[in-house]
Amino acid sequence: MPNYRFKKCELSDLAKLRKISIETFTATYETKNTKENFEKHINHTFNTSQLTRELLDSNTVFYLLLSGKDLMGYLKLNEKSAQTEKMQDHCYELERIYLKEEFQGKGFGKTLIKKSIEIAKAKNKKELWLGVWEENPEAIGFYKKMGFVEFGTHPFKVGEEEQVDLMMKVQIE
Repeated sequence: MPNYRFKKCELSDLAKLRKISIETFTATYETKNTKENFEKHINHTFNTSQLTRELLDSNTVFYLLLSGKDLMGYLKLNEKSAQTEKMQDHCYELERIYLKEEFQGKGFGKTLIKKSIEIAKAKNKKELWLGVWEENPEAIGFYKKMGFVEFGTHPFKVGEEEQVDLMMKVQIE
């Protein structure tokens, strides 16, 4: 496992964040959606102004995972009104967790989850939750191995297509 470090993402990292967001989302979902819906999602979710709004939101934080100068992956965490579902104050959302393909299967997913739990714990949260596409069995299996359990579903729109995300949570001790 290469040496790595976390860096809290700042506005000055916007171009890097946008690039890895598009790269990792494309690698994971491009072939599983229509071209039109996929492009519409990318253009809406990862455009510069949208990511700027998210970076400036005091209830949202991004962390970049780096090895030297290489960007390996990132995560996005939300609390309070920034969460994609109305949740109690003790809940913290892991909205995005992505790794470049070459770093998958090497323990870095666990590293990202542990960092998310560490941040949630520092904010006195009791639960970390996320949404995962019901048609992504690899990710669902990974989250279950990390202690997450299903507790519901919510819609996730890719372009014009409404998909179903399983909502999963883990208790923070």
